[in-house]
Amino acid sequence: MVMGCGLSWANNVQITNGPLIKSRDMDAKQAVVTFDVSWDNSWNTSYPNNHDAIWVFMKYRIDASPFEHAYLVQDPGIVGDAGTSPVDVKYGTSKLIGGEELTTGVFLARKSGTGTTTLKNVGLVWNLDGTDVDENSVVSVRVFAIEMVYVPEGAFHLGDNASIYRLMNWGDTIFRQDRTPLVYGTPLTASNHPDNIIPTMTSNTAPEGYVASASGASYAPYLAFNRRGDNTTGVNWYYGTTGAYGNGWDWIQLQFPEPVNPTWGIFQATYYTSPGNCPSCPMTGFCIQGSNDGINWAIVHGDLYSTETEQIQYGQQNYNYQLLSYYQNPVVFDNPGKYRYFRFWVRQHNSYYNGMGIIMLMEHGEDRVNKIFSEDPKWFALTAHSTAATAFDTLKEAFPKGYKAFYVMKHEVTQAAWVDFLNTLTVTQQQKISHISPTSTAPTKLFNNTRMNIRIKEQSSDMPAVYGCSLDGLNWNHENNGGNTPMFNLAWTDIAAYLAWSCLRPMTELEYEKACRGPEKPVMNEYAWGNPYLTDMVTSVTYPHQPNESPIPALANHCSPNGVGSSVANWNSNQGYWPVRAGAFARAKSTRVEAGASFWGILNLTDNVPERVINIEHADGRKFTGEHGAGTLRGDGYADVPNWPAQNVALAGTANGTGYRGVDVSGNTIYPCRTVSYRGGITYSHNQRDLWTGCRGVRTAE
Repeated sequence: MVMGCGLSWANNVQITNGPLIKSRDMDAKQAVVTFDVSWDNSWNTSYPNNHDAIWVFMKYRIDASPFEHAYLVQDPGIVGDAGTSPVDVKYGTSKLIGGEELTTGVFLARKSGTGTTTLKNVGLVWNLDGTDVDENSVVSVRVFAIEMVYVPEGAFHLGDNASIYRLMNWGDTIFRQDRTPLVYGTPLTASNHPDNIIPTMTSNTAPEGYVASASGASYAPYLAFNRRGDNTTGVNWYYGTTGAYGNGWDWIQLQFPEPVNPTWGIFQATYYTSPGNCPSCPMTGFCIQGSNDGINWAIVHGDLYSTETEQIQYGQQNYNYQLLSYYQNPVVFDNPGKYRYFRFWVRQHNSYYNGMGIIMLMEHGEDRVNKIFSEDPKWFALTAHSTAATAFDTLKEAFPKGYKAFYVMKHEVTQAAWVDFLNTLTVTQQQKISHISPTSTAPTKLFNNTRMNIRIKEQSSDMPAVYGCSLDGLNWNHENNGGNTPMFNLAWTDIAAYLAWSCLRPMTELEYEKACRGPEKPVMNEYAWGNPYLTDMVTSVTYPHQPNESPIPALANHCSPNGVGSSVANWNSNQGYWPVRAGAFARAKSTRVEAGASFWGILNLTDNVPERVINIEHADGRKFTGEHGAGTLRGDGYADVPNWPAQNVALAGTANGTGYRGVDVSGNTIYPCRTVSYRGGITYSHNQRDLWTGCRGVRTAE
């Protein structure tokens, strides 16, 4: 068996000294493919429980036949230095169309520390069973490596109480079919929250043992504890003065039969007229006290008589820092304790009256506030601020909800990686996926754009075209010819094909929010880097198209197809300096904000090119079960993975079940980058080659 092997190159990952076929055992139907591999800026940290890795897989062909996926042996699937050095090895499997499950690739990750990871003499054990390889075959093997970031299993928050069409407010509830909550927080109606320890009060002294009182009352105090909270005149407590206590403060109090120990609560301030008046009467103070004798009081939350605005409700975007009525929001207590009496102080300004429409107290703990804390459920309904604003069908149990661990590509697919992909396809598959016919004359570009660097390098009438990255059609080194620039102008079917070929899968919009935010509490209108601020937009770059391409201004942390540096006036033909080099904002010793990185270290999630995700808005998206690609495509170039939506729709068709997150796709120059929870493009599901569209995949951790 004679084997000639080809070298593959990927952004920030170097595969050298191979791949080579070092040994083979035709009786055992195995062969060992060896190479060296290194990648920079790798890490493995205990907090968060997080690391980066490379996803490694192989393709092969016999003589001039089409490339096929090379499946691995798991025991042992890897030998040499990677099998004995301090590197974690995790195999990935995929189901073939016939149901057989094979090992499609392997994750390699350092076990601890940070820095450059270098592995010598890595040996992948190739499973030759089922192939046509024999001792006389002339075989070419290519090895590919994709940088990934591990997102560990665990709870996370959805929504930020501000972004348009957000999945939920921080405090909304998603229920299972048995009506137990999956995501804890405020329900649509106050009466059905399972954790409220306050019973439905029908008077100031009923039920027995409970006593509601207030500093003053135009309407009875118990109305704040009756679980209605519908902001109708006369059904909420309010006091028709400008504050019985100094500086406009009033209080409402509840006495329990026995001491209780709530750790968080949900509160809705109210005004005695309609909620439409709320913007003119914001709450400007909130404090909770606890006591066991009704005389001596301790601060449970907030600061009494403080003039600092307390955000117990977020409300509309124009009033982010005011306490608006009508909206509800969880408050996690600063100093929880076990008390029989709880007094709630409120302050309204501009001479408006004080009032509360809903007061709920919960004892179970803040760890369950608005978090997906289980992968178990069948969802009954989503109390969402969705485009359709309707309850969703039951999601499949296998739908990836983000709770389970998964790997995400560290940055978008680069043009060098797209070249690798195109160069393993048949002529027919290239015809479907390439922007130009594979029979086009070399060195024709895929499409006319200053940031598109892929060209046809070699062309034949009866063989697949050979593609490469070149600025001028003469020099073909990926690294110095824009190979690090993200691929863009992709249709959904192009993206699905790449992900199936690389044994990855699409990301769901729930996973997207966890990939950005991590386990942290939401910040209103936050970007992936954890705050609502855009530092500087890229207006130019130094060393364009080179591996050290750097943004101008130097502290820029985002780039968008709609920004100044993107030549807005001519953005459909010449994108100026967009998209910028993948990961360009991550510099030596840069902070998360400066790098534009997510909680986990994933780059460019809310800038550069938008994320095409599986949405839960459409029934076709909700059918998604998270199957991985098996490394194969249909003969016509389409992906064919069970339960993936819209894999084989024609260009200009509709890719139902998919949508956009992260970057504006409507040409908005005021808000070119979109917040983590913004879903304005989530039903933008057409299947056409939009200039702004890139590609990023994920893989469930096994």
